[in-house]
Amino acid sequence: MLEHRSLLLVPGNRPESFAEACASGSDLVCLDLEGAVPAADKPAARDAVTGFLRSTDHAHVGLRINGPASGFFADDDEAAAALDVPFVMVPKIDRAGQLDAVTADAPLMPVIESARAVLAAEAIMARGDVAMALFGGGDYTADMAIPMAFESLLHVRSHLAICAVAHGVRLFDVPYLDAGDVAGGEADTARVAALGIRARAAIDAGQIPAIHAALDRIGGPVDQAERLRAAYAQER
Repeated sequence: MLEHRSLLLVPGNRPESFAEACASGSDLVCLDLEGAVPAADKPAARDAVTGFLRSTDHAHVGLRINGPASGFFADDDEAAAALDVPFVMVPKIDRAGQLDAVTADAPLMPVIESARAVLAAEAIMARGDVAMALFGGGDYTADMAIPMAFESLLHVRSHLAICAVAHGVRLFDVPYLDAGDVAGGEADTARVAALGIRARAAIDAGQIPAIHAALDRIGGPVDQAERLRAAYAQER
């Protein structure tokens, strides 16, 4: 399983931010053609993102295309298929078969962001082309008509963590939306990590150190538990 801890999301219509994001210290960077980009800006954003990805030496930068049901999907998919990237993030996936439409030869990162997607999460993560996944908590809470609070997301996070671990998929949690509340974000990340989700997306480079601090802190007890389990297995 890939041990990436952080994923910085960068709007594709802000090319002036691309290089800075790559140098942010985030384990992965995702240039976004979907949620953060208005429809009128998507063609220009696609050109900016693909141009940057063709020219950059950074190997940790992927992109989020628009979903298969979107009118922008075909052009995004064609552009992604021509790139050598570490992952392609695919939003609005409600069932595993929708990923068949993606032709890019890269590991896929579906976004689980609806009630139907949660029900299909195990089948989605069982696919051989899915290496990572993102919990899209904002759209999920809108679909469920519930507040975006820790208690409201406890069940779905636990379920997605189980599916991810069972199929060797690296699951990234939804970004902590109050980017200015660094301490709150770190504390929330630690609570989420205790459920088994040990990677997180971010919307601001300032969130990356807090994500790493929270996840590295929980890594010690996890490593100790793994050593104890291995020792117990040897004794048997």
